[in-house]
Amino acid sequence: MRKTLLALCAVLGFGSAAAQNAGSKENPLSVDQFLEQGIPAEAVPDTYVKGYIVGYYDTTGSSNEAKFTADGCNNATNILLGGSSTEEDVAYCIPVQLPKGDERTALNLVDNPQNFRHEVILCGSHEKYFSANGLKNVSWHQWVGEAPSASTGAAVEGLNETFANIPESWTNVKVSGDKAFYATKFGDVTYAAMTGYKGTEPPFEAWLISPAVDMDKAAEKVLSFRTQVNGYGSTTTVFEAYVLDSTDPVTATKTKLEATFAVAPESGYSQWAESGNIDLSAYKGKVYVGFRYYASEDANYATWCVTDVKLNPSAIEVPETKTYSVAEIIALGPDAKVANQKVKGYIVGYVDGQKYAEGAVFGASGENVSATNLILADAAGETDSSKCIPVQLPSGDVRTALNLKDNPGNLGREATLTGNIEKYFGVPGFKGVTAYELGAEVTPPAEPTAYEKAYTVEAGKTYAIVTGTKAATVIPAEKQFGYLNVVDVAEGDSFSSTEKIGFTFEDAGDKTFHIKGVDGRYYYMKGTYNSFNVADQVSDVPEEGFTWTVDFSADGVKIVNVLMAKTLQYDEKYNSYGIYPEITHALPTLYVEKGAGVADIETTDAPAEYFNLQGVRVANPENGIFIMRKGGKAVKVIR
Repeated sequence: MRKTLLALCAVLGFGSAAAQNAGSKENPLSVDQFLEQGIPAEAVPDTYVKGYIVGYYDTTGSSNEAKFTADGCNNATNILLGGSSTEEDVAYCIPVQLPKGDERTALNLVDNPQNFRHEVILCGSHEKYFSANGLKNVSWHQWVGEAPSASTGAAVEGLNETFANIPESWTNVKVSGDKAFYATKFGDVTYAAMTGYKGTEPPFEAWLISPAVDMDKAAEKVLSFRTQVNGYGSTTTVFEAYVLDSTDPVTATKTKLEATFAVAPESGYSQWAESGNIDLSAYKGKVYVGFRYYASEDANYATWCVTDVKLNPSAIEVPETKTYSVAEIIALGPDAKVANQKVKGYIVGYVDGQKYAEGAVFGASGENVSATNLILADAAGETDSSKCIPVQLPSGDVRTALNLKDNPGNLGREATLTGNIEKYFGVPGFKGVTAYELGAEVTPPAEPTAYEKAYTVEAGKTYAIVTGTKAATVIPAEKQFGYLNVVDVAEGDSFSSTEKIGFTFEDAGDKTFHIKGVDGRYYYMKGTYNSFNVADQVSDVPEEGFTWTVDFSADGVKIVNVLMAKTLQYDEKYNSYGIYPEITHALPTLYVEKGAGVADIETTDAPAEYFNLQGVRVANPENGIFIMRKGGKAVKVIR
């Protein structure tokens, strides 16, 4: 409907670029006007467009993913521009390329999370970008209204932060180097961490700065936190805490705080160290608490961790952690946002593309199996996307362990995830996963094998041995002898089963057979017992012990062991099959595996032979159902 109205306006001349001279600096295009023009055949330079910065494309996975947040942004090379500050449908957004230089420095969400949801006018080249209607090579920008700053937003009355993620209200600043703070978890502890390890642009100076705290409203003006460090005994890496008067660490007035910090051990991580109570009663008005990490080019690049940052914590309501069902998260609605919670459900699929309902794929196969998300449901076999939630998989151990592209065996597994309840793909979702627990691996259900009643036996074919509804099963792998247990199958001329009931009759010469179970083991007899023996191969036991004759009779099929002259029968009392010297129990019926049994008659000069359904040869078949055998093949015929 939205696109139809835009097209209608264009036809009538209302709001079109030509009628309004839109696209100039004085009259920039709206996002809708920009998109309505489509991707130009040739790039259109110096195009001006006005919209809101609503997210960015994450390019770290196997496919690009639109993210409508500044929280945890990991790509400084692009942003998404929407027509409203709350737009979360990528089809109505413009992907914007930020070339290296001043525009990237000012606009990207990695270094400027405060830009999120702010309106801006951009000038660049209108052309294809991310295979969509995009703006590239941005050369100029102008904020609409007051320029956003890291200090934008209402002051809070306290802090009580454990860093299940890096909150949008906290400012993550890279003063120098290409590394920033990130949220992670070890055991039950979540924390923010920073290291120069694997960085490529030292020296590294990064700051993690709290939202403004209104000290005039803080009843408890005492700051505390915990730190941990891994290192090499002596390290030149610096970690410090400050009070600042703004979120720009370069220009702000800063006061370094005296606190107790962890001490780097010779190897591995230190214990968590309590900072002690830091008196901030001298401060009034709005202040910021900042943590500074610095490592010079020749530093050992230790990793510093911080958590449990508290200042007047009673003023901050921390949601109690509970385990939600998928249905409970859906009931909260798309605007719910609850940090550090758990959800328990079953992995049932993934989202292919940018739209949830249209892109929901139930299964672990397809051309574009996503490594960056999955779909969770309350039931393992759910295929209704409205009863499921999309789950974002952040890069790292969580994505490596959970994604269906690399772990198709996770399909159907129960998973308990720790993260944040919040909108994802425009619907109730789960993001920022920091921990997971996977249930037992799911064994895919076996494909059923179809059988139909057999009237002759043919070497090389596989048969089920059935009496009434009782089909014989193979002897368990851990046993070398025993009776044949049974499973129930449907009564009639055919049935299907997933059980191990197949026995292959191999040619042993002179109209005899070797019988091999579907597990590859051979059945034979020795001694005086009425049970079977099993072996991996026909070996030292006398050949007759492994050979069997098969004859069809009016009472059933006689399967006789040559060595012991005993006949396979079903014992109703013990509900099993054994081999008995006299026919005192029920004889079975054979059912051949479909596709492996009766085949079409081939053209041959061999004479046709006919048998009745009891296996007796008939010279002149008429007025009935018979089996015709010709050239080694057999079919059922009606005369």
